[in-house]
Amino acid sequence: MSAADAARVVVAVPTRGRPRMLAALLASLDRLALEDGGPSVEIVVVDNDPAASAAPVCARYRGGGGRFPLTRLEEARPGVVHVRNTAAAWAFARADRVAWVDDDEEVTPGWLSALLAVERRFGADAVAGPVVARFEAPRSPWAGEGLLDSPRHRTGAQIRTARAGNLLLTRRGAERAGAPLFDPGLALSGGEDHELLARVLAGGGVVVWADEALVVETVPRSRQTLGWILGRFAHYGTVNAGLALTARPGALTRGGIAAEAVLVAAAGAARTLRGLPRGRAAVARGLRQVAYGVGLVRGLAGARSASYRATDGG
Repeated sequence: MSAADAARVVVAVPTRGRPRMLAALLASLDRLALEDGGPSVEIVVVDNDPAASAAPVCARYRGGGGRFPLTRLEEARPGVVHVRNTAAAWAFARADRVAWVDDDEEVTPGWLSALLAVERRFGADAVAGPVVARFEAPRSPWAGEGLLDSPRHRTGAQIRTARAGNLLLTRRGAERAGAPLFDPGLALSGGEDHELLARVLAGGGVVVWADEALVVETVPRSRQTLGWILGRFAHYGTVNAGLALTARPGALTRGGIAAEAVLVAAAGAARTLRGLPRGRAAVARGLRQVAYGVGLVRGLAGARSASYRATDGG
């Protein structure tokens, strides 16, 4: 990348009550491998914790010779959407690209360069990458490899949805989506990343996958119980059903959700039975599909998730 083409990028980090994980993320950002003449990088951390738990972490980073300029903002309204919108307003006032990463993740050295390279190569409005789970030890017997990983695609594949925990958004992509960037109505439920990308695509945008832009999500013991795993996948089903009904209300959408719920739950039940001889991790893979189907039915019935009222893993 030449100096003339160098991007100015803000790495945006929403956080609430996870100071230890936030410190690990900031340390991983300092290990980024950037080309000579590459992007000018700033970090913005938006603290959603009334106790301001991110303040000492950010102060240590700035005072301890952190590699990049770091700004800490506060957002008093509870909910990740408000945090993301606060970060976006600050970031797009300074840069044409925002790279999102969550406070329970760590980036790999080539993460940002891979996102930017794919954006340039494909003229993308947004670029997403994989999120791979790393289970804290001692690992629960329910927590098998790949259980919580995001789906992966070939680099350059055009995709329709992805997680904001590993997402590069350009100013052009944000303009295609319109304001507010993230839907405040999803502040406590989540799903704001999927809804945003749907609007980018509806505005004529292109969303592309960068499989080399890897981030690692720390999964604490509190997230390795069968109850948490099933609750998480039921949450996904509830949120996705709600988003689908909001985007295209009507009998056809409702019928499609109902059919998907039946098929997914049935496939999950069969997988659960096949997994019984192989142990709890195999059983959990089947039960997560059943839970997702149950979540779809809940969303179809009008239920709404509020999973972001509390923070775990802090």
